[in-house]
Amino acid sequence: MQPFIRQAGDIPQMVDHTRAPHWLFDWLWLGPLWRKFWVKRWWFLWCLWHYSGLREICALADPNWKAATEPKASTFLLWFVGIYVALFGLASQRYENRLDQIENRANGIYAQLGASNGKKALERIPHAQAMTLPRKPELWPPWSMLFSLGLCQQESEDNVRALAEIIETFQDLKEVDLRRANLVWANLSGVNLRRAKLNWAKLNWADLSGANLSGAKLNWANLSGAYLISRADLSGADLSGANLNLANLSEANLSGANLNSANLSGAYLSRADLGGADLSGANLVWANLDRAFWNHETKWPEGFTPLCPVSIQGAPCQPKK
Repeated sequence: MQPFIRQAGDIPQMVDHTRAPHWLFDWLWLGPLWRKFWVKRWWFLWCLWHYSGLREICALADPNWKAATEPKASTFLLWFVGIYVALFGLASQRYENRLDQIENRANGIYAQLGASNGKKALERIPHAQAMTLPRKPELWPPWSMLFSLGLCQQESEDNVRALAEIIETFQDLKEVDLRRANLVWANLSGVNLRRAKLNWAKLNWADLSGANLSGAKLNWANLSGAYLISRADLSGADLSGANLNLANLSEANLSGANLNSANLSGAYLSRADLGGADLSGANLVWANLDRAFWNHETKWPEGFTPLCPVSIQGAPCQPKK
C-alpha cells in the first residue's frame, strides 16, 4: 500500500498556506475525508482563520513566523465574544445585586414582626412587594441578556408570595395601611380589616369570606373573582372604582357602601344587603341580584331598574323594610 502523497493541486488556490504555521496544516490534512471537507468548505475555514483572531494568536505565539511581520489580522470575533461575555457578567451582577436588596428588605420586615410595633412592619410589605427585579439573564438566547440590561423590570414572584403569607398569619389587621398590597389568592377569611386602607390593593381571587371590612378603604382595589361570602361585612366601605368583576358577594353586608363607578359585571349579589348603598355609575351587566335587599336610600345607576336577571325562581329584588 503506497503512502499518501500531498499533491499541489489539492491545495485551494485562494488559500496561501505559507501564511500559516506548518503544524496547523499538518493537522488539517489528516486524510482524504478531511481534504474533501476542506475543499468543499474552504471559505468557512478561510474566514475562521483570518477573522476569528486565530491568525493573530498564532503570530503572537510565534514571532519568527513569516505572517507575524505582515499587517495584523482581524480580531473582530474575539472582540465580539469578549464584549458579549462582559455584558452577560454585568447583567448577572446587576440581577444578583437587586435580588440581594429585595431579600434584605424582606429580612428586615421579618425581624420587626416580633416587636411591639409588628403592625407597623406590615405596612412596609406593599413597598417591599413593589420592588422590581430585572429579568434573569441567560447566556443564550442573547435577547434575554439585552432585556435584563434594558428597561424590562418585573416583580419577584417568590418575594411577593412570601410577604403575602405573612399578612395571612394575622387575624387582627384593624386600621392597617396596606395600600397597593399584592394579596392575589390570599386567604383572609374571618380577618378583622375594619377601617383598613386597601386602596389599589390586588385582591384577585382572595378568600375574604366572613371578613370584617366595615369602613375599609377599597377604592380602585382589584377584587376580581374574590370570595366575600359567609356574611362578609362591607358596611360603609369605600369601594368606588373597585373592580368586582365575577366577585362572589352572596349574603354580604354592603349597607351604606360606596360602590360608585365600581365594576360589578358578572358579580354574584344574591341575598346581599344593599340598603343605602351608592351604586350610581356602577357596571351591573350580568350581575346576579337575585333576592338582594335594598331600600329607598339605595342609589342605582341611571336608567337601571332594580330587578334581578331571569333566574330559576324568577324572583325580583326585595326592597328592604
